[in-house]
This record gives sequence, structure tokens and C-alpha cells, in this order.
Amino acid sequence: MHASFLNTIKRFEGFSARTRWDYAQNTNGYGTKAQFAGERISVEEAERRFQVEISRAESLVDGFAPGLEEGMRAALTSLTFNAGPAWMQAGLGAAVQSGDASEVRRIFLQYNRAAGEILPGLIARRREEASWMSIDGTQSAVPRSEARLAGVSVEARQVTVQFVAADGLAKPFSGETASAMPAQHRDAQAFYEQIKRDQLRLLTLRHEKRQDETFEPSLRT
Repeated sequence: MHASFLNTIKRFEGFSARTRWDYAQNTNGYGTKAQFAGERISVEEAERRFQVEISRAESLVDGFAPGLEEGMRAALTSLTFNAGPAWMQAGLGAAVQSGDASEVRRIFLQYNRAAGEILPGLIARRREEASWMSIDGTQSAVPRSEARLAGVSVEARQVTVQFVAADGLAKPFSGETASAMPAQHRDAQAFYEQIKRDQLRLLTLRHEKRQDETFEPSLRT
């Protein structure tokens, strides 16, 4: 699974060195089952346990529905890690095996309860995970929560457009010219150009604002 999906799952779970009650069991680390009440673990042990449990969830999803596209697989793995595999024997499982992505998303969003109570945190989590799923055959390589202006990479086969904030401007890194790019690559390049124009406009406005602030005292006199 892409590291960005894993990081988002860990963000949703949160980290706790100490054991806490999580509706159905005692957990610590990144939402993994504690070995005993009051157990305290390190970040390193939390990471190890998370990798074991998320791999187990991935295996369950792969065994139930082999060959899913990356985003669908990641979303269902996150759900399995968070709530268990009961969905496989319910309407969601039937929708997954039928290949109806729209129905999968609709039912998936209903998994927002814990102990019978709808939780805002689970609503937000299910919406984020559902956004990973592909309906029309197109799929982002990373979750939306990971797509930030500084440090985000948009990869399309041999072309990578990376946005950096070292000098306040976005820069592309590419081995092809824009004219030679396939359509999806040109879309990424166009996105970069729009971001750069927006950044330049922002820098210009900031510069003009500083000039106005510089001249304002003399205008008052």
C-alpha cells in the first residue's frame, strides 16, 4: 500500500503510548490491540504492531476481493483495520464483489458508528477513505489529505511534477517537454502553471502591500 495511505490511517487512529479503551477493546500505539490493561509502548513498537495489523487487514481484503484498484483496496483495508471484516458478509461486501463502485461508496459511508452512535470523527474518516476510491477508472496516487502545496508529487508514468516551497514558487521536474507530453501529463503541467501564476500574483500583492505601508506615513504628513 502507498505510504501516504498508511500515514493517513495512522493519522486517523492517532498515537497513544498508554492503553485506552476504544469501544470494543483496549488499544495503544496506532489503534492496535494492547496486550494488557495499562500497557505502555514506544513509538517503535507501535509502528511494528501497526505494520503487522495493517498487513493482516490487507491480506483479508485481498483474499475477499483480489485485484482491486489501489484506492479501493486502501479504503477497504483501512475499514477492516478500524472496524473488522464483518462488512465482507454484509451489503458492502456484495457491492464490492459486484464491482459497483458507486454502490460501494454509498454503503461505505454508512460505516460511521461506534457502539451504535454516529461519531463525527468516523464520518470524516469514511469520507476521506471513500475519496480514495475510483468510480470512472481514474485514481489519485495519494490521499487528498496528503496533497499539500509543499512537497506534493503528481506522478504520471515517466513525468513527475513536484511542488516545492524553498523560494515560494512551484517548480517542475520533468524529463519531457510539455509539447511531447501525453494528455494526462499536460494536465499536470497545466496545474503547475496555474499554481505558479497564483503564487506570483500573491507575491506581487504582498510586495505592493509592503510598498503601500512604506509610503503611508509620508502621505499622512
